[in-house]
Amino acid sequence: MRIEPTIRLREAGVGDAEAVAALHAWNWRTAYRGIFPDHYLDEEVDAERLAHWRARLGEPSAAERVLLAESEEGLAGFVCTVADAEPPWGLLVDNLHVAQSAQGMGLGVRLLESAAALADMRGTGMFLFVYAANASARVFYARRGGAEVERFEVFLTGTATTETIRVAWTADQCALGLASIG
Repeated sequence: MRIEPTIRLREAGVGDAEAVAALHAWNWRTAYRGIFPDHYLDEEVDAERLAHWRARLGEPSAAERVLLAESEEGLAGFVCTVADAEPPWGLLVDNLHVAQSAQGMGLGVRLLESAAALADMRGTGMFLFVYAANASARVFYARRGGAEVERFEVFLTGTATTETIRVAWTADQCALGLASIG
């Protein structure tokens, strides 16, 4: 029998950049193998994500919110949202990552639900972008009522591109709560 750890949610600060970057880079290396070039994932992603999160958490935008999920073992996951990134679509879920040790416990749902609650407080829907090749993430979002509404190609690194999908939830879905959908 697996014992579920106690998870505490809190806002991220500048001192959390290293832990957030490490989890972000690990998730990219595991989920995006075959999407991003191997050299980038093997040699560059750690430093690039650390620089990204140091800058982002060091000078946070008023529109951004980074919510951490912590267990006794450390960072278990995080969600980053951006208000008004594309106003017609609502709140952008810019990042949603769960540590391997915390996967399968409903933490991804809890973090996505916290984003939906924030969208509901703003009276909007929410959206995110997912790579078409990331089948497990697409299934996860679909089970939570996310509709794949738009597809397009995006640059990754160098000359690499990939198909990306916009997944969206309506304001009504956010108000009702995504946990009840799945």
